[in-house]
Amino acid sequence: MKLKELLQANLVSAMKANDLDAKHIIRAVMTSAKYAQVDSTVEQTDEDLIKVIQKEIKLRMDAIEEAQKGNRQDIVEINQREIKLLEKYLPEQLSEDGIRSLLAQLLEESGLNSQKDLGKLMPLAIQKICGRAPNALVSKLLREMLQ
Repeated sequence: MKLKELLQANLVSAMKANDLDAKHIIRAVMTSAKYAQVDSTVEQTDEDLIKVIQKEIKLRMDAIEEAQKGNRQDIVEINQREIKLLEKYLPEQLSEDGIRSLLAQLLEESGLNSQKDLGKLMPLAIQKICGRAPNALVSKLLREMLQ
C-alpha cells in the first residue's frame, strides 16, 4: 500500500474512532503534502511524502525546544505525542552505526573525502539514507567522518 493510501485509510479510522490526535496530525501531513504537490506538477511519490513527514517532525522538535525554554510542559507533551504518531509513517530508522556504514560506502564510491566536498556529499547521503535517519544526524556524522 502506498504511503498516501495508508495515510488516507488511517485518517478514516481515526475519524471513526474519534481519535483527535491522530486525526489532527494526519490532516496536517496531508495538507503539507498538498502544498508540496501544488509546487510541482508531478505526482507525489512515497519519498516525497517521507520528506513532508520529516519536515513536520522537525517543526514539532523546534516547537518542543521553544516550549522548554518557556517552561510549557503541556506544549512539549502535545508535540511529543504528535512526533510519535508521525514516526509510524517513516521507514525503520537506522542506528548510528548503520548510518556510518552507509556513509563510508558513499565516501568510497564517490571518491570525495574532504570537508570542502560536504556540499556535494550531503545530497548523495540524503538520497542513500532515504528518510531512515534525520538529516541533521546524517550531516553531523558526515562532518565527523570527513575530519
